[in-house]
Amino acid sequence: MSWIVYLLVSRSIDFYNHTYVGITKDLNRRFNQHNGIITGGAKCTRAKRPYAIANYIENVANRSIASQMEFLIKAQKGYENRFRYMEELKKIEK
Repeated sequence: MSWIVYLLVSRSIDFYNHTYVGITKDLNRRFNQHNGIITGGAKCTRAKRPYAIANYIENVANRSIASQMEFLIKAQKGYENRFRYMEELKKIEK
């Protein structure tokens, strides 16, 4: 099973456009964890719920590459920059 790098964006009025970047093998499960539908999820996302999936890159070969991509995306500041950077990474991956 391949890895997925994902970008979540908060839809809370108080934290509108706050982003979270992560990696997983099961995006639906992880998304439900972040939104509190099932247990788990990152501690820092609890106060900023609900989240929407803004972008994701699937079929990443291994965890090491996924972690490197996550690091590079997190280095970008702001929702728009992170979203655009992910789009560029998708082009490179193909």
